[in-house]
Amino acid sequence: MLSSLQLLASEGSLQFAVLLGRAGGGSGGGSFGGGGSSGGGGGFFGGSSGGGVGGGAGLAVLFFGGFGMWVVFMIIRMLIRRSQGGGMSNSGVDSTLPTGMAPAAMGETFGGGETARASTAVELTAGIDEIKTHDSAFDPDALITGLQASFYVVQQGWSERRPDLTRSVMADAIWNAHRMQIDGYTRSKQTNLMDGLAIQYANLVAASCDGHHDSIVIRFFVQSADYVTDDQTGKVVRGHKNLEPWCEDWVYQRSARAKTNPEGGLLQRKCPNCGAPLDVEDTGACKFCRAPIMGGDQDWVLVRIDQLPSWEWAMSNIPR
Repeated sequence: MLSSLQLLASEGSLQFAVLLGRAGGGSGGGSFGGGGSSGGGGGFFGGSSGGGVGGGAGLAVLFFGGFGMWVVFMIIRMLIRRSQGGGMSNSGVDSTLPTGMAPAAMGETFGGGETARASTAVELTAGIDEIKTHDSAFDPDALITGLQASFYVVQQGWSERRPDLTRSVMADAIWNAHRMQIDGYTRSKQTNLMDGLAIQYANLVAASCDGHHDSIVIRFFVQSADYVTDDQTGKVVRGHKNLEPWCEDWVYQRSARAKTNPEGGLLQRKCPNCGAPLDVEDTGACKFCRAPIMGGDQDWVLVRIDQLPSWEWAMSNIPR
């Protein structure tokens, strides 16, 4: 989880302002928490302690403390730049979001850049064809099916506080952040539950190759409850049990030298190196052949998750 100081030190101060407004509440659930309209389910950005009124108040104190004026200055500067035609990079997801709304994000792409979303179906098809030039077996439909299964694995690992389950899905950076958040819940003796979790739609919204890595982005439209319980009393301490819609973009990458394995790989629960049943150590190595398999050299791995502003925005920005 990004600490408050890390957010303040980053160039994306506007994103901090958005997260400040969402603290202890928000309108979404999922990997970042939010917990619907009545406050703070948890998740990567929901926090393992605080939330609700407490979490919001804590951030408010931070905001109006020593760094407050600096943050205000940075936000004003960014808004002025945007009004003058500056804004955010044309190559990233930020450029397609409504003005003033930056996504909450966890993880980072290989190389640290953004993965631009396709604006039209023609652009998306061109990206798919680009990957197929070096991997003729690349099948987006089959891949989406496998990635939906991995989505549920990640959410199961989150609610059961078992980062070992998600190691076979996540690249190092995002998994380490995920594990730290789970450890925080464990120390606080709290559990973030997401009853009724169900994917409503899953759409491919980006496909590309930059010569070094293949990248795809899957947009998940999901519905679930999102709340945090106290392990000792069982009482809900944050969030609520109402089913609410939320959306996230999951970015997967692999080496541009990798090819679809006809015998199956990570999504088929097999080691892409030796073919053994998938069993990944915390280091990202296969427990059988000891080869590092979660760095994207051989197969698709989850590198980043972007929380989207709303279901309506996400649906209206699908490539057509």
